[in-house]
Amino acid sequence: MIRAVEIAAEREEIDPDKETLKIFVAPEFYFRPEVGGAARSYPKKEKEYLTEALGALRDEQFEGWLYVFGTVVWEEQLSIGTAVWNTALTRLLRGAFPDISPTDVAGILKGLGKGALEIANRLVDEFAKSGIEVAKILKAVSFSAADVARALDKALSWGADAVAGALKWSEYACQDVGDALYSYFASSSEDAGKLLANVGYSATDIAKTLKAGALWNKSCRATGDILKKAGFGKTTISDALKAAGWSASVVNDVIHDLF
Repeated sequence: MIRAVEIAAEREEIDPDKETLKIFVAPEFYFRPEVGGAARSYPKKEKEYLTEALGALRDEQFEGWLYVFGTVVWEEQLSIGTAVWNTALTRLLRGAFPDISPTDVAGILKGLGKGALEIANRLVDEFAKSGIEVAKILKAVSFSAADVARALDKALSWGADAVAGALKWSEYACQDVGDALYSYFASSSEDAGKLLANVGYSATDIAKTLKAGALWNKSCRATGDILKKAGFGKTTISDALKAAGWSASVVNDVIHDLF
């Protein structure tokens, strides 16, 4: 494979300008052994060796290339048995592109099927981006709040508080952030409500989030109680509950009970 890369780079018809993107594509299943059981797959360690060897391409000769090295079929032992994967091997040598942005790289990687976690790791390792910057980039290339929450937690070992803040500063809607916190971090609605308040979402946004969707679906009384525990005052909670769609009479009864 490396020799094929060298031959491609030496061809006369290839534009030598390093700012011209060249793309090298190898066939799918290129890395699939003739042995290895019915699945014909490499052990995980051999797959990691292939990834490392191909990832070492950094010579100036190869700058300006996007390499898709086909796919590698490999296996690993899980608690439920042997899992077989078919993984794309890609490499973008960005040294030749001084103007290419981390967002561009993230978009290219997503287009190649890379997930939010892998892209987050690349952004941190190669661009030294902070978690908040990573969150904004992942949002810019259209990953969901839930995907970003998982990526930040796993790539940076962040907890729910830090993830909530990064999602808010990345301008995700309160509903999306609430759903991500509630589903991924297995938080109670009370804890999630507090997190949403702590990072600056309004009482109205939180009330609408608590009322909406299968994850939340809280009553007016429960929503008011959560808002109170989150530190909002009587008038703010009353206005938020009305804005969320409950009738004035129901809201008045709830406020009377709470205060």
